[in-house]
Amino acid sequence: MGSGTLWIAGLQCGLGLRCIGIEMDKAAYSTAEQRVKDTAEQLQAIKVSA
Repeated sequence: MGSGTLWIAGLQCGLGLRCIGIEMDKAAYSTAEQRVKDTAEQLQAIKVSA
């Protein structure tokens, strides 16, 4: 799962894609989780203000 870059790209494309990530490293998972949550919140804010 790395740092969540692929998930973020999926969110940003706007196609409503779903994905499953697997990560053995807890720190990498935490980083990815936070990045994805932040991106989802930013995209939601843009959608609401538009």
